Amino acid sequence: MKKRKLKFDNIFIAVSILFLGTLFIIYSTRFIHYYRIEHKKLKAADVITFSEYLIDNDTNLKKEGNKYIYTGNDVNNYVTYSGLTFRIVSIEDGSIKLVTDETITSLVMDYDDSDYQDTYTNIWLNDIKDDLNSGKFASILQDKNKYLVNTKTCIDTLDNYETKKCKKYNDDYLIGILSIDEYMNALANNSYLNNGTYFWLSNKNKDGNYWYVFDQGGIADKSKTETTYHIYGIRPTITLNKNVAFIDGNGTKENPYYFALNDNKLLVNRNTGEYVNYGGYTWRIMGFDKNQNVKLVLADKLKVNGELIELAYDQGDSAYLNTIVYNYLNKTFYNSLKNKELVVKHTFDDGMYNNSTKYDYRAIYNKSTECYVGLLNIGDLFINDVDNVYLATRSTVKMEYSIQNNKLFVDLITKKLNIRPVIYLDGKLNVKGTGTKKDPFEIGGTNE
Repeated sequence: MKKRKLKFDNIFIAVSILFLGTLFIIYSTRFIHYYRIEHKKLKAADVITFSEYLIDNDTNLKKEGNKYIYTGNDVNNYVTYSGLTFRIVSIEDGSIKLVTDETITSLVMDYDDSDYQDTYTNIWLNDIKDDLNSGKFASILQDKNKYLVNTKTCIDTLDNYETKKCKKYNDDYLIGILSIDEYMNALANNSYLNNGTYFWLSNKNKDGNYWYVFDQGGIADKSKTETTYHIYGIRPTITLNKNVAFIDGNGTKENPYYFALNDNKLLVNRNTGEYVNYGGYTWRIMGFDKNQNVKLVLADKLKVNGELIELAYDQGDSAYLNTIVYNYLNKTFYNSLKNKELVVKHTFDDGMYNNSTKYDYRAIYNKSTECYVGLLNIGDLFINDVDNVYLATRSTVKMEYSIQNNKLFVDLITKKLNIRPVIYLDGKLNVKGTGTKKDPFEIGGTNE
C-alpha cells in the first residue's frame, strides 16, 4: 500500500513541476514580447520633430501664410526649457519661436535713441564680442548650440500699432523680444501673450521711443522723456531649430511640452529657474559663477516664524556694509540658517543705476561688497516675481530701487519694505527631487 502511495506522490510531483514549468515558459515569453513592444528602440523614422508633432496634433494652431501661429487665450502652448516656462508663438519652416511666459527682468530699453541691436535689452540678452557683461540671459540656456538657431526680430519703425505684417528683420542674434506684429496677430490683450505686466517690444516710433505693452494689455510708446526713462520688463524670445525632437507633454501649464532632459544630480549642473530647499527656506536658482558656485534667490519674501520681515534699508547714506539690511542679513539671518557652512562668501554688486550712468545696467557691476547674503539687482533674473521688496541697486545715496506691483520704483532708504535674500551655495552638492515649485530639490552631500 505504501509503495503504491509513494509512486502516486512521485507522479503528482512530476506532473506539478511540468505544469508549473510550462506556465513559467508561457508567461515569460509573453512578458518578453510585451516588454519589447513597450520598450522598443526608436529608429530614425520613428522620431518625430517637435514642429511636426504640433502641426499634426494641435488644432489651436492657425495657418497664416507660411507660418503657423497661436491666437487667443485658450491655448495649450506651454513649453519647459532650461528651468523656465515658455509659450509657443509661431512655427515657420519647421523652426519654433518661443517667448518666456513671465517677465524675466526689468531694464531701461536704451538711452540714446539706439537702434535695436545697440539697446541695453539686446546686450543683456545676447553674447556681444568683447563685452564681458553681455549675454546674461544667453548664459543660462541649456545646450543652446544644440537646440537653438538665431531669432528673427522685427525692427520696423512704426508710428501706430495697427500693423500686422513686418517688413524689416534682424536675425543676427540668438535671442530677441516680441514685436508689435506678433503681439497683435496673437490678438493682443485678448491673447495668451498678455500676462498682466509691462514689457518691451522690439519696435520704436519715429521719435526714437520704443513700444511696450502695459499691465492691462494695451500698447504705448511713451518710453522716455527728456528727463525720465521708464524701466519695463523683458520677455526673451528664442527659436528652436527644425530638427529638435518632441519628447513628451501635452502643452498645458501643469504638463508642458518638453524637448530637453536634464537628469544630472549635481547642483551646479541643474537649470536656472528650478527650486531648491535649503536652510529651512525654498530658493530659486538664478545662475552660476566661474567657480561652480550656484546663485540662489529666496522664492518669496523672507518670513521668520511665520512673520514677514520688514526693514528700512538704512537711516543714512551708508555703504552697503554698514546698512541696516546688511547687518540683519549677514548676522541675524545668516546665523539662523541650518547648515550655514554650505553658504559661500561672495561678491555682491551694488552700483548706481541713474542718469549719470545713462541707465546702463553694466555700471551696477562697478561696485561690489563681499559678504554671505545680498539682495537682487536690476538686471538680475526673477526680480519682478515678488512685490514690496528692496533691491541692492541705488538711484542716489538716499534712494533705493524696489519692486512694487511687478514694476521698479524708487523709494527713500528709510522706508520699511520686505526683504528677499540672495546667497551662493557650493555647486558640488548633490540634489534629489524634481526641482519644481511643488517638489523642490533637497540638498544631499558633496561629490568630493
